Amino acid sequence: MKLFLVYPPACDPTAPYLALASLAAFLRGHGIEVELIDANLEGFLWLLSPSKVAYYGELVRERLWFLNRKPSLTHAEQVQYLRLYQAWQAMVDRPVSVAQALRTFRDKELFYDPLRYQQAVVGIEAALGLVSAAYAPLELSFAGYRTPFSLLNMHEVAHDARAEHNPFHDYFTGELVSRFARDKAQLVGLSVCFPGQIQPAYSLAMAIKAQLPECQVLGGGPALTQLFDRLGPDAQKLILGPFDAIVLNEGERALLRIIGQREKGVRVRGVIRGEAESFEHLPAPDFEGLPLERYLSPELVVPYDPSRGCYWGRCAFCHYGLSTCGPAGYRGRTIDQVLEHLQRLQTRYHNRVFYFSQDMLAPAAAVELAQALIKSGLAIRWSGDMRAEPFFTSQRSRILYEGGALSFALGVESAAPRVLKRIDKGITVAHLSRVITDLSQAGLAVEVMAFRDFPGETYAEARQTIAFIRDRTARIALFHLGTFGLVSGSRVAQDPRRYGLSEIWQVKGDELGLGLFYRERSRSKSSLEQDRLDHEIQILSEAWWLNHYPWAGAVSTAHSLLYYQYFGPAAFKTMNPGQRPVPPKHRKQDHFVPRFDPVRLEDTVAANEAKIWQTMIQQEREVSRDLYQRLLARFVKEERQDKSTG
Repeated sequence: MKLFLVYPPACDPTAPYLALASLAAFLRGHGIEVELIDANLEGFLWLLSPSKVAYYGELVRERLWFLNRKPSLTHAEQVQYLRLYQAWQAMVDRPVSVAQALRTFRDKELFYDPLRYQQAVVGIEAALGLVSAAYAPLELSFAGYRTPFSLLNMHEVAHDARAEHNPFHDYFTGELVSRFARDKAQLVGLSVCFPGQIQPAYSLAMAIKAQLPECQVLGGGPALTQLFDRLGPDAQKLILGPFDAIVLNEGERALLRIIGQREKGVRVRGVIRGEAESFEHLPAPDFEGLPLERYLSPELVVPYDPSRGCYWGRCAFCHYGLSTCGPAGYRGRTIDQVLEHLQRLQTRYHNRVFYFSQDMLAPAAAVELAQALIKSGLAIRWSGDMRAEPFFTSQRSRILYEGGALSFALGVESAAPRVLKRIDKGITVAHLSRVITDLSQAGLAVEVMAFRDFPGETYAEARQTIAFIRDRTARIALFHLGTFGLVSGSRVAQDPRRYGLSEIWQVKGDELGLGLFYRERSRSKSSLEQDRLDHEIQILSEAWWLNHYPWAGAVSTAHSLLYYQYFGPAAFKTMNPGQRPVPPKHRKQDHFVPRFDPVRLEDTVAANEAKIWQTMIQQEREVSRDLYQRLLARFVKEERQDKSTG
């Protein structure tokens, strides 16, 4: 019995992900034959082949020219026209071809030339923009996969899986399923770690079932765990769809049982809850079978898990990983085991950089590991997420640096004392400041993760966080300042009134329950104040060379770690703003003159879309294609009446 473990699109293809390798190591240790397939990497490389990019470019051009000849556009045509025009212009302006961009990411010299690197980023994003426009309203990137009505219900899941809506369809149904057919696959498991993988995972499962109905298809991973765990048995059965079974939480032992049952001729069905395996029984990850040389990096960054879960586990906003509520409980490997695993992995894969892909590494364990690495002489660099505990002194920070620590991403969240207390962060602003100073002075790259709009946060408190980051520009290597989002397993969602929410709700039609909305008892910021915060964050960002995930210049990415290793902690601040690697536009003569003003069209489309979706979510509390069309017709009629009376 061979198990195929598959990592579906759409997410980061710059390094292998840990899930497949961890499961494979455990199962292979129990005599199970496992084949690993990174369908995310394979699928994107298939999609970004020169012939396909050229095809999508021609498709976008033809559709754009067709719409441009029309005397007027409906709202749907306006949306399409705008997407096509933006994609076409990005393609025309791109400084390098996709083939050149891929070479840059893998080249040990070109990768570290900031201008060449940024040109490659622009080239890849332009190509993905073409794909998105060809399959509009799809938005596809290395960070996600979404459409306006995606994952509302199983009808929409099937709709988005069809060939005309799914850019990965031919890769799934052709190359990938043919591989399963040749091997007469009986068992395929899809590891779904991020929300952007959910729809492609369903699409792939449907493709497998359509051609290989006897093949047992399993799903698991954090994204599916959090999707299924919040639903009752009837809803779970409804959304099981093409999957024979979904494994919740950790899957090592559950997969072993499922394989044993299948060998006896029994097909396990439904939702199965896995259990945590003792770390003493978990081997080092095994990446054998993955095309490690094809990832989009000049050298391999190997993920490893010295621990799982979060030892703090009290932050009110958090629901992360393989857990029903909040984060998973903390478990750590012994330092001797970690050291032995790192030595073995480096010998096998010849890498220098490790990313500790866990929720949170305990500070004492981090220092102990650094001391063990110093004593062993193992020359590696490593990074991970940490809490800014008072435990980190200047002396311990130096030990971390001498023991190979490269960077830490710190969950600062907010620099407003009242907000930190409401979050139950357990750390003061003074502690945050001192830890950032000590770690940076020791030579580590310190990344700051924060967000605004926690329920009840005032405008002044949001500005405190911005000021905190600005005042420590010299100490902070990178930052991310996002916006609070309510997730179902968090303490805020479990006890909304305690956090100043008058109500939380899900919209009718959302059978998968992925959308969660809320209203505060009293509005904490005006629209004008929100706009001012956006402006301040934009100004703040100019002190760094920032990029979107998963590129260099984003927090905790493989590319950022490699830049720290090469340039040091100031990698993203060493240049003045005027010297930042923004590639020049090499415009080609495309002979396209837009009949419809793209700037005015963008404003019109954005206003109409915002009005429709706000009405569906805030007033009707229902989302469906039918309601969307009815609201659109109503607003268009009202607009015409306003113009006629004006």
